[in-house]
Amino acid sequence: MAEIKRSKKFEEIDRLSLLPDAILIHIMSLLPIKSAVTTSVLSHQWRYHWTHITNIVFSSTCLPHPTHDNSAADYRILPQLTSTKIHRFYLFLWSEWKEFSNIESWMHDICCRNPEQVVLESTRFNENDITLPSCILQCQSLVEIKIIGDVSIKPLDKGFVMILPKLRKLQLSGFNCHQLAEILRCCPLLEDLSLSTNKFRMIEQIVDLSTHNLKKLVIKWDEPTLLQPKFVINLSKLEEITLQAPGLMLVRFVGSIGALKKADIRLGYGPLKEEDFRNGGTSLAWNDVVLLLRCCPCLEVFHLSLPQHSSHFIKSNLPEHWPTCGTRLKYVEIKYLSDTDEDVEMIKYILSCGKVLELLSVDVYLDRQCYSKGEAIWREHELCEKLFHLENPSACEIKFIAQFVNSSNKSFIPRRRSIRLAKYKVV
Repeated sequence: MAEIKRSKKFEEIDRLSLLPDAILIHIMSLLPIKSAVTTSVLSHQWRYHWTHITNIVFSSTCLPHPTHDNSAADYRILPQLTSTKIHRFYLFLWSEWKEFSNIESWMHDICCRNPEQVVLESTRFNENDITLPSCILQCQSLVEIKIIGDVSIKPLDKGFVMILPKLRKLQLSGFNCHQLAEILRCCPLLEDLSLSTNKFRMIEQIVDLSTHNLKKLVIKWDEPTLLQPKFVINLSKLEEITLQAPGLMLVRFVGSIGALKKADIRLGYGPLKEEDFRNGGTSLAWNDVVLLLRCCPCLEVFHLSLPQHSSHFIKSNLPEHWPTCGTRLKYVEIKYLSDTDEDVEMIKYILSCGKVLELLSVDVYLDRQCYSKGEAIWREHELCEKLFHLENPSACEIKFIAQFVNSSNKSFIPRRRSIRLAKYKVV
C-alpha cells in the first residue's frame, strides 16, 4: 500500500510546470501561434506565458478561413504580445483572400519589435499582388528576409533611405531594378541572395548584381516572359550559384569569379517545341558553357540541365580551339543530353580538361516520338559506347543514364550489347 501511495504521489507531480519560465517560453516559441495561445487554458500559471514568445508563426491553419474576417487574429493576438525581441515572424496568406488590408499595420507592429527573420508566403494567383510597406527595408535588426509568392514591396518614395546593416539572407519573388540596386547598396553583409518570379517588375532590362560579400546566388525564371531581363554579375566572393533560365545568353559575368566552387545551371522550362524557340528567341550555345567555365577557374561541382528536346537549341557555334578551363572540376552532371555530334564534342572537351575529375554523370534523353523502341535502344547503346571510348586523362568514372541503358565505364562490356538487343529483335 505504501508503494502504491508513493507512486501516485510521484505521478501527480507536474514536472513540465517546474521548468523555468524561460524554457517554457522557448518551447512555446517553437509552436504555431494558435497552439501557443491554446496553452493559456492549461493552468493559471500558464495563462500569459504565450505573450512572451519570440517566434510568431501564422501558418495556414492559424489564420481564419478566407470566408471569415481575417483581421480578427490581428486584433486579438498581436497587441497582447509583450516581447520586444522577435526571432522569427512567419505569415501565410490565403490564396482566396481578395484583399489583406491589415498587412501594413501587421508589418509596422512587427518591425517595432526588432525581428531577426521575416518570412511572408502567399499562394495567390491574382493579377494584383499583396504589397508590403517599405518599413521592412528600414528594420535594422533584420538578418533574413524571405518573400515567397505574389508578394512585393511597395515602391520607394523619393528620398526614402534603406537601413539594413545586418541583413545576410534575402529572398525576393518580385522586384524592380532600382529597388534591388538600392537593397544591395544598403546591405554590406549580404551573403545569400535568391531572386525568383514569373514577372520581373522592371523598366530597365539590365540588372546589375554587384556586391562585395555575396557567397550564394539563386536566379529563377518560373516561365518565359516577353521581357527577358539580363543579369550582369560582378561577385568576386561568390561560392555557389543556381541559375534557372531560358539560356546563358541572359547572364554575363564581369571579371573572374575565382571563389565559385559549385554551379547548378538549369536551362529551359521542360519539354518545349521548336516554335517556342523561334518565337521567344531562346537558344543555347555550348560556347556559352565554355565561357562560364572559363570565368570560374576554381569550380569543383557543375550541374547542367538542358531542356528536353534540346536538339532544337543552337549548339553549332563551336570554336575550333577551345581554351583549357575547368581543370579543378571533380563532379560533373549533365541532364537531357542528346546524341548529336556537338554534344559528344562537349563531353570530350570536359573529359580533356578535367585533370582531377572523379565522376561524370550523363543523363541522356532521346525523343521517343522520333524513334521506335528498338531504334531508341540501339541509339542509346551507340552513344554509350561512343562516350566510354573517349579519351579520359583522369580515369574518372562515367555514368550513362538513359531510358533503356544504364551503365558505367567501370563495368560496361560491349559484347553484351548484341545479347541485350536480341531481346528486342533489333539484331
